Amino acid sequence: MALLEVRNLQTYFYTYAGVVKAVDGVSFSVDRGEVLGIVGESGSGKSVTAMSIMRLVQQPGKTVGGEIIFDGIDLLKLSDREMNSYRGKRIAMVFQDPMTSLNPTLTVGYHMMELLSRDPNLKTKKQKIDRAIELLRAVGISEPEKRLSQYPYQFSGGMRQRVMIALAIALNPDLLIMDEPTTALDVTVQAQIMELVKEIQERYHMAVIFITHDLGVIAGFADRVMVMYAGKKVEEGDVYSMFEKPLHPYTEALLSAVPKLDMDRSQRLYAIPGSPPNMIAPPPGCRFHPRCPYAMRICAKKMPVAVSTDDREVYCWKVFKEMGVVESV
Repeated sequence: MALLEVRNLQTYFYTYAGVVKAVDGVSFSVDRGEVLGIVGESGSGKSVTAMSIMRLVQQPGKTVGGEIIFDGIDLLKLSDREMNSYRGKRIAMVFQDPMTSLNPTLTVGYHMMELLSRDPNLKTKKQKIDRAIELLRAVGISEPEKRLSQYPYQFSGGMRQRVMIALAIALNPDLLIMDEPTTALDVTVQAQIMELVKEIQERYHMAVIFITHDLGVIAGFADRVMVMYAGKKVEEGDVYSMFEKPLHPYTEALLSAVPKLDMDRSQRLYAIPGSPPNMIAPPPGCRFHPRCPYAMRICAKKMPVAVSTDDREVYCWKVFKEMGVVESV
């Protein structure tokens, strides 16, 4: 049985302008010890999916449908008090911006001690301090004893992200959700953080959901990839087959937009034409069809259903036609 199963998740935001269907019927699963990458443009619903799993969506947002089954329990049916026992201990999250995730008026040690107070095995203050030092050292922070008394502003961006990772793994969670943890970091620090996360994931055998727009990061880290567009899942599959032969036109376009090392300097970088849709009034049918070079008449009329292969699930009428499922489009 999968550790996490998300079934037909629907999270909407009720604004004065209308209802934003940020996540609209998304389903996926994550096994123990597996790394699932979620990719897509800004506004595709990646972060809202993660926040929905953590039950952290705030007004005017609301999860209006679906199920989030974690280790056999539907998280959406838990009370706030019951859900608090899962956050941090069973499911942890590293947020996108470490500076806004850490309270600038509190020391790093205070953040660590507050979280470690939830560990029943740590009964004395000394045990908690020792564990905090051990965690900071585990994520590559030098002089952890000294660092505990420092404030977040005294840390670089990469070091703050390491602190967030230390906080996330402090209670040995079963599932770690990472929401674009390397976005604001330079390439060298990004590589260090990814190497650290991979080492920690393998050491503790955690399941990881890694959210990013950087396909290069996903290629070297994830086991499976789910591609989202305009609140919908458009393709999901094994990371190697997905990169070798993308099936959905949006996945193909995302990969085409990645700069190649052997590109001639005179070549223009590929950009996906058009803009993401208005999520208050998304286009009918396949939401990618206004930007798709392969769009057919049916694409603008009817939402595609899943086509499943041995290693892939894709929502595309073009794939249906190529596989002989649709006779006339």
